[in-house]
Amino acid sequence: MAEPPVDHRETARAILRTDAPLREKEGQFLGGLAYRAEPISERQANWLAVLVSRYGPKAGGAHD
Repeated sequence: MAEPPVDHRETARAILRTDAPLREKEGQFLGGLAYRAEPISERQANWLAVLVSRYGPKAGGAHD
């Protein structure tokens, strides 16, 4: 079964709502994605995946 498409805007907003200790560039990136209507590039999707693994609910919001 195929996974449903990820809404990059909602994903970015969810990370921002966690109050995770984001680095400045991470916060700027997520803030830009939170309101970006256009599809994101593969490179942006890869960085978003990294941030989800770092700061998603199961990651506990800690840096590497």
